[in-house]
Formats: sequence, C-alpha cells, structure tokens
Amino acid sequence: MRDDFGFEVRRQVVHALTGVVLAYILLSIGKTNFLYFALAMMLVIGLAIFYIQGHIHSKLADIIGIFERQGSQVFSGAFLFMVGALIAALLFPEAIAAYAILVLGIADAVSTAVGVAIGRHKLKWNSEKSYEGSLAFLVAAVAVLLLAEAPLAAFVIAVIVTAVESLPRINDNITIPIAAGALMLII
Repeated sequence: MRDDFGFEVRRQVVHALTGVVLAYILLSIGKTNFLYFALAMMLVIGLAIFYIQGHIHSKLADIIGIFERQGSQVFSGAFLFMVGALIAALLFPEAIAAYAILVLGIADAVSTAVGVAIGRHKLKWNSEKSYEGSLAFLVAAVAVLLLAEAPLAAFVIAVIVTAVESLPRINDNITIPIAAGALMLII
C-alpha cells in the first residue's frame, strides 16, 4: 500500500460516497430494481476489469491509478463492493440492506483513512489493521446505526461488525454488509 495519505483519502471518499449512493438508489428504486442495477454494474465492472487487464491505455491508467492501490487488481474493490451490496439486498429488507451498505461505505472508509493516518498499534490477529482504525470503524458504525437503531443495539451491532471487519484474509466488502444486516435483523 502507498504511504500517501492523500491517495488513501481519495480512495476512501469514493468508498463512502459509493455506499451513500447505493443505499439511496436501493431506497429510491426498490429491492427488485436494485438487484437488476447491481447485477448490471457488476457486469460493467467485470467487463472493465477484463478489458483493462490486456488493453490498458496510458491515459486510462493515469485516471484509474489515482484510486487504485499499487499491486491490486484494477476495479476489484468496486466489484466486491457491488457483490456485498447485492448480497445485502438479496438477504435483507430494503431498509436494513441500505443501512448495511451505509456501514460498509462509511465505517470502512473512516477506519482505513484513520488507520493509514495514525494507525500505529497493529492488531495481534491481523497486522494489516490497527487498533486506531478499528476504533474509528466502531465510532463511524455506531453513528450510522443510530439512524436506524436504539443506542444500545447500535453499539452492540457495531462492536460485533467491527470484530468481523478486523478478521484477516476475508474481504470486508462482503462480510461487513452481511454481518451488519444479519445483526440488525436479530438484535
């Protein structure tokens, strides 16, 4: 990962805005239409990945490069974000899916930005993440969940989702909305 904080902030602003826009679209067009939309977006992103792998042009590479981490597959994060949003929309009622997507977009973005900026104390079970970033995730998740849940429920859900987000070798673009949505259903 680049050590450039400005680079990571750009990426995370896009991540957060993606969550807000997808939640808005879900609530605006309904679950069924959102599922079609998400599938279409995954197809477009998948085709872009396929095309760019062998045919990337220097101007396009420069544009994409301002949002991609070095060594990562181009658009893989966007594709997995859409997968997580699609799964949330499939599994949960619209409102719960929208909040699960918001938690993914906002809390994950805040945690990464804080972790890159001031994260000095690495988690013992996942050296790619920090206690500072995890605390930021918790605070941001509580803030989002307070829009839909009672304070105690928002806190409990946020604590558990923070633990899920910290797990190694699991893509949090998929696990965060699943965990957030499932916990909102049962708590």
